[in-house]
This record gives sequence, C-alpha cells and structure tokens, in this order.
Amino acid sequence: MAETALVVLIAFFIAILAANLLIPTMNQWLKIAITPYQFFDVNLLMFIALAFIFIVFMAGFYPSLIISKFNPVKALKGITNEINQGIFVRKSLVITQFCVSFVLIAVSILVVLQINFMENKDIGSNKDLVLHVKIPYAENDFWNSLKNQILQKPFVKNISFSNVAPSAEIGNGGQVKFENRADWEKFAVRSKIADENYLDTYQLKLVTGRKPIASDTIREILVNKKLVADLGLKSPEEAINKHLFIGDGGKIGTIVGVLADFNNTNLYTNIEPTVVFSSRNRYKQAAIKLNTFDAKNTINELRKIWESTFPNEVFEYSFYDQELALFYEKEDLVRSLCISFALLSIFISCLGLFGLANFTAQQRTKEIGIRKVLGASVNQIVQLLSKDFLKLVIISIIIASPIAYYFMQKWLQDFAYRIEISWWIFVMAGVVALLIALLTVSYQAIRAALANPVKSLRTA
Repeated sequence: MAETALVVLIAFFIAILAANLLIPTMNQWLKIAITPYQFFDVNLLMFIALAFIFIVFMAGFYPSLIISKFNPVKALKGITNEINQGIFVRKSLVITQFCVSFVLIAVSILVVLQINFMENKDIGSNKDLVLHVKIPYAENDFWNSLKNQILQKPFVKNISFSNVAPSAEIGNGGQVKFENRADWEKFAVRSKIADENYLDTYQLKLVTGRKPIASDTIREILVNKKLVADLGLKSPEEAINKHLFIGDGGKIGTIVGVLADFNNTNLYTNIEPTVVFSSRNRYKQAAIKLNTFDAKNTINELRKIWESTFPNEVFEYSFYDQELALFYEKEDLVRSLCISFALLSIFISCLGLFGLANFTAQQRTKEIGIRKVLGASVNQIVQLLSKDFLKLVIISIIIASPIAYYFMQKWLQDFAYRIEISWWIFVMAGVVALLIALLTVSYQAIRAALANPVKSLRTA
C-alpha cells in the first residue's frame, strides 16, 4: 500500500503540473477563465485528497490481498499460482477500458459527421460574402445616401435593410388570418421584416410570383411553402394575390410571392411558417452582399462611407457565415472534447493492454520456448499471443456497441436535421480499436517470440 501511495503521489504531482500547462487550452475551449491560483481552492484540495485516498485504496488493496495469500515456501520456489487467480480481473479491466475507448471513438466519428452535415447543409439562403452592419434609426435620406454610396463600390453586389437575417437566433412572430376566414390560425408564424432587396441579397429562392415593390410599410408580402401548406392550400399558386392579416399590429398585406423553405433559426428546429414584409421603422441592420472580399480594403471603404453618413454612430459589423457558425459553437466544443477524451482513453487502454500482454508473455515464457524448440515460427507465436488479446477487444466492441448507439441516439435527438446512425460507424470504430490493440500487443508478442528459447527454458 505504501508503494502504491508513492506511485500515486508522483502521478498526482505530474497531473497537477500538466493541468496547469493545459489551462490556456481549456480556457479557450470552454470559454472560461481558470487561473493556476484556483488549484488552492479548499473544495478542490479536499477533492484531490479524497481522490488520492480512493485511488491508493483501489490500486493497492487488491494486489496486497493477492500477495498476502502467497505460500512462502511455494513463493521461494517460484510457484505463485495465486497470481493466476487475478487474470480474470485483469482481463475484465482491459475489456472495460476498451469499452470506454470504443464508445468514445464511435461517438467522436458521429459528432464529426453531424457537425460537418450542419455546416454544409443547404439552409435555403446564401451565407457567403454577406456582411451585416448595425444601423441606427434615421430618416430616409440618410439610408438612401448610405445605400447609394455602398452600391457604387465595385466589390458590392447588393444591399438590403431588414430586422434579422433569414437564419437568426432572434426573431418576431405572431398569428395570421387568411383571406375571409373567421378565425385566426392556430399556429404561430415567423416574421422577417425586410425591404424588396432581401431575396437578391440572401439569394432566397422564389417558387412562384414576384418580388414585392419598394414600400416603407406593409403592403405586399412573401410567404414560404411551409405557410402555404399549413394554411391548407393545394399549391403555392393558390396563395398569390390573396390577403393575409398579420397579428403584428393587425396589418394586412397581399401575397405576391411564395418562397422556397429556408431555416429560420438553426438546425435544432424544423422549418417554420414565415412571412416577409416591409416596415421601414423596424429595420435594424444592413446586409451587404459582396462580389469579392479584401479584408483590409473592403472594411476600410465601408467604414469611410458609414462615418460620412453617420458620424456619431459606431461602425459595427459581422459576417453572416460567422453568425451561423456561432449556432454550433457548443457542438464544436463537444467535437474537440470527444476527440481529446477518445485519444486519452485509447492511451490508457493501451497501457492496460500492454501490461497484460507483458504479464502473459512472462507467464508463458517456458511454453514459448518449447514451441520454438519444436519448430514454431515467430509469426505463429505472435499469432498465438495476439489472438487472445484481440478476443478481449472484440468482446469490448460487442458490449460497447449498444452503449455507443444509445448515447448517439440521445445526442442526435436535439437536432431536427440529423444524419442517420450507419452501421459503418461501428465498423470503423471497431477497426480502429482492433488496430490499436494489435499494435500495442505486437511489441510484446514479437519480443517474446524472438527471445532465445534456450535462455527461456533455463530461466523460466
């Protein structure tokens, strides 16, 4: 127990040093501000002390129990069959370690695939080269001046004023009433308040109808296909030139176009019924569609125009694609953590497997020597030693697969748009686990196979 305590104490010092070195990385990943001084927190110190006692007990008690059962006479003769009683425990620990590794490998593959799917999915609007600039409330002349000056720049393709982008975490909503129906619809409708250039700037797809004409207040409106379907209409064309009462202030507008569905928020939620209409006094940002982007010159040119138009306002901007990336910041963190913990778990599992392989090779030294004398090749001995360990890994994969599937299902439930859990994910994770195990065991197996059989038989 004292020897175990000394080893664990050294490990604790190394761990605390490593934790301090990893603080900047963890702060960046988790968006927190841990300092080395927090290691002196009373609660943390108590936790470390309890963890130390627990690990020493768990790691030292069982070996102590086995060793204390040794028959002194047999031990001096080298006959320690009691050690073989613990082989089941060793194998169980290796299986447990590889179960954890397999689950983390499989889940990491799924997380990477899901995040790549979200980043590349068509959300119904174009997110590339769209710059958002916050705008203050002002008279038409100021906004028209800003718009005209910006459109004169060769790197600008289009500009639109609106309250939010097509996909945004914030947004307005309410009820609607279609044509002469007596009751308001039971479902809520998202509102995108935007000018006539909204479609071209974000490259929204028009299924039927036309763009609305320029207006400072609600007159002509656009709806998406989802709203058409929820209204019970048979086709998008049925909605054209129909009137829609919008609960937001009880305004009425004429439907002049139907848009293809686009994601209003993120991929956690399904596409919602949406209306797009103008209301100049509620615009909050200018969306500038760029042809090209030169980080230094583009921003500087736009800043000059802004300051000449609104000298007392701060020029604040962001990119649409970066705003969308923030939706999945948590998933990026999960991806990084999963991969990191998977690598750490693999490393720990390999240590356990390496130790078991070393122990087995020592226990079978005489057997290996006899086999070599009788003509067994190095390849045959390596296969003999390796197959038992690969069986443990295969058992781990069988046990861990349903566990991994359960966690995958639970995580994917949060997404309205998600990938399917394919069988090949488990195959890939299994192949990775087997290769890692094979590489770990091969060293000890080859070393034992290459040993001099005469020396093995003499010293065994």
